[in-house]
Amino acid sequence: MGRQPPELPVLDNPLFLRFARERLRPRTLLPWALVTLVFAAFIFLLTYLALLGREVTTAQEAARSGFTALVIFQAFILMLLGTGRVASTVATDKERGLLDYHRITPMTGTSRIVGYMFGAPVLEYVLFLLTMPFALYAIIVGEMAPMRIAQLYAVGLASVWLYHSAAMVAGMVTVSPRRAAMLSQGMVLLLYLIVPQLSGLGFRFLQYLTARPTFLVVAESELGWVARGAPGATLAETAADLRVVHFVTFTLGSTVFTLLFQALLIFSLLLIVHRRWRRANCHAFSKSYALGFYAAAMGLMVGCLWPYLARTELFHQVGESAMQKITYGFVLICGVLCLLLAHLITPTRHDYLRGLRRARKLKLREIPHGSDEADATTWMVSLMAVTVIGFTLLMFAGRGFDRFDGPAPSWPVLGLVVATLLGSITAGYLARAWGELRGMMLFLFLVWICPVLAAIIVFASVPGAEVTAAYLAAPSAPVGLVWAVLLLAEHGAMADAFAVLLDHALALTMLSLVVQVGTAVAFSVKLLELRRGLIRSEAAAARLGDPGILPAVEQQPQTVT
Repeated sequence: MGRQPPELPVLDNPLFLRFARERLRPRTLLPWALVTLVFAAFIFLLTYLALLGREVTTAQEAARSGFTALVIFQAFILMLLGTGRVASTVATDKERGLLDYHRITPMTGTSRIVGYMFGAPVLEYVLFLLTMPFALYAIIVGEMAPMRIAQLYAVGLASVWLYHSAAMVAGMVTVSPRRAAMLSQGMVLLLYLIVPQLSGLGFRFLQYLTARPTFLVVAESELGWVARGAPGATLAETAADLRVVHFVTFTLGSTVFTLLFQALLIFSLLLIVHRRWRRANCHAFSKSYALGFYAAAMGLMVGCLWPYLARTELFHQVGESAMQKITYGFVLICGVLCLLLAHLITPTRHDYLRGLRRARKLKLREIPHGSDEADATTWMVSLMAVTVIGFTLLMFAGRGFDRFDGPAPSWPVLGLVVATLLGSITAGYLARAWGELRGMMLFLFLVWICPVLAAIIVFASVPGAEVTAAYLAAPSAPVGLVWAVLLLAEHGAMADAFAVLLDHALALTMLSLVVQVGTAVAFSVKLLELRRGLIRSEAAAARLGDPGILPAVEQQPQTVT
């Protein structure tokens, strides 16, 4: 017998076949297909025939308008419905114990990922294909450039895979399938509603987490939006800014940058899924990958912010007090990302105890440094060192290109900003290491949120109590960073907005720093006591030969006489 040609890895995947047989049955497929065709025809024909019948535009422009409405409908199918389906399917299989069953099958982790990635939303992909005849008709009649449309769909599919990867992660970490679907769909909505607002702070590269930049570029060049008056002029300016991405001293096309950026995130999310499928209780990231990921994110942030400081026309797009806005956005993103990675790589007390037992079994002096069960302090110090390097580069650029309002701040002032940021990260990390996730969230609520709520009450109820309210809110790390950044310049719109409190900025910053350092010291003492207690109990159990912690091969069966 001759050797058979290899089959396609997706169509031959057992999980894909399972989902295809479940979701593409006639009684499920036909109603959904009918509803999709009706809505696609209604959306396209309403736009196309209404504009053509009233002789408002030509057939070419009417077809382009119909294509725009159809693309939004296609995005709804894949980005919202498909993302929710992936998250709920993974969460349901986890609830039923099927994920544990998959771990003992000979399937590789990559095969499982492919099966869920393309199998769970297989019905949504079919519904998407049913809308394509209308899109092809619009492309032909509208005489749109095929390469532009291909770029739009390539970026759109990359965004879909990014959201589906995030949905798989959400399905694995949440308990309820409905909660997993809502979490993943809410993430998509936040990306399209909130992230574009950060472009005003110079963080325009975050928009490339979505297909929005490519869509606006195609809308400006191919869909004829510019010819519709004043909104078209604004769109033309926006599309011109998004057409290229400025990175350090060179530029990249928006499509290339989007695909590279999203590929990094897709790989990172799928790595989480792959690790969780190998072992249910392993960390999302290894400690070395978390450090590499953060260094890459820091390089991306600094590289995309550098042109805004080097080029005057880009710098003025940020608005008044641009340097303060960029600095605050930078430290805020660094703090959030560091705390997220701290949660992902920090072992719980049960993980640490398991590491001690494994080290004793293997006759090691300590837990291997890079394992999931090892203490993450050294790695967090490395993350904060990368933060200091990135902040220093950003401040060198700001001082070198003279971007501060007034005289450039001294290095002690910049050091105070860094100290406030690092103190906040350290306090959050140690709260996570000692109290685990619940302890960390309780710390963030009591120390970072409650003071702000109390300050708002005082500010709203007592006239002229701005100073008192500011001191009440100062223990909150995000608020403390505001005062620290405010010290960078005594002039500008940001300084004018806090003119009443400008004289208290240094004292407020120091108060916030003292609170963060004090809580960090308290948590470090508690953590040290906890770790010493675990080590003593493990050593005592080892001396007593406790069978509950000895390996199974060392336990001898007892004979009853």
